[in-house]
Amino acid sequence: MTKFLIKWKVESFFNLPREERLKLFIWMAESTKTNIDAGLTKDWGISADTGSGYTIYEGTETEVYENLIKYRPFISFEVTPVISIDKHLEILKKMAAQVKPE
Repeated sequence: MTKFLIKWKVESFFNLPREERLKLFIWMAESTKTNIDAGLTKDWGISADTGSGYTIYEGTETEVYENLIKYRPFISFEVTPVISIDKHLEILKKMAAQVKPE
């Protein structure tokens, strides 16, 4: 499965009444916790300013989409597929093996 680095940012619900904002924050946190417990979300963090954070998610592009769309328009996302250090090293060694000595 592919791992994704997802950077997220709170966008458009600070104009809601405090009670509604708290309900949304709790719902989003509980949904995230469900993904963590299911093993889909590998790591999650929120910045100290409470307005942004990151997620490491493992799955397919479709699964990422299905999990993120429910947070729109309140949260915006920047999603980047990433590879492990082992895969990175494997690629570098393959490249090095193809280099002809001078």
